[in-house]
Amino acid sequence: MQVSMYEIMNGTVKDLGLAGHKLGHPNYASQDLQLQEEPTGGVKILGLSQHNIDNVQDLLAVVESGLDLRQQHESPQGINHSFAHTFVTISIR
Repeated sequence: MQVSMYEIMNGTVKDLGLAGHKLGHPNYASQDLQLQEEPTGGVKILGLSQHNIDNVQDLLAVVESGLDLRQQHESPQGINHSFAHTFVTISIR
C-alpha cells in the first residue's frame, strides 16, 4: 500500500507527505505541485510523494506529519484556521 497527502489552497497544491521534512521545510511542505489532465479524464499531481505503508501505524505517521505541515492562519478571534482542503490518498495494489 502507498499513501500520499496534499492540500489545495488558493489554486496551489502542496505536498504534505514526509518529503516536506526531507527538503528542509520544517514549517511547510515542498514547492507548488503541478496538475496534469489525463487522457482518460482524471487528474494527476506531478511530483506528489508516495510513501509505502505496511500497517496503520505507518499511515498515522504520514498523516500526523502532514497535519503538522498544513498551512494555517490566525483568525480575528485569535484562533488558527486552515482555509485549505486536505486530502489523503491510499493506493492498494
